[in-house]
Amino acid sequence: MSSSYVYFFAAYVVIWAGLAWYMSTLSRKQKLLRDEIHALKSRLRVRE
Repeated sequence: MSSSYVYFFAAYVVIWAGLAWYMSTLSRKQKLLRDEIHALKSRLRVRE
């Protein structure tokens, strides 16, 4: 295998790992926002 293929494969792995990390981060932030919205809605219901 030539060295250019090794670098290509390494870049491919790094890009997919970065995308997986980014999607995981977005998912966590979305869950936190969803939980906060739920808590705010609950507080509004209590006041009514």
